[in-house]
Amino acid sequence: MESKGSFQYCRDVIQKMRAEVEQLIDDVNAQIEDTTIGNAGSEAVRKFLSKLVIR
Repeated sequence: MESKGSFQYCRDVIQKMRAEVEQLIDDVNAQIEDTTIGNAGSEAVRKFLSKLVIR
């Protein structure tokens, strides 16, 4: 699978999707008035995203 580029494709897709989700989190946080609630939720999502890595 590595020789066919499957893992690199997956890495690239996950990296792109993570960047999109990070931007969405930033956009939502910018619109939330109570930053305590927004930051708590966004930190949980960011922690989950940090686990999405293909090595």
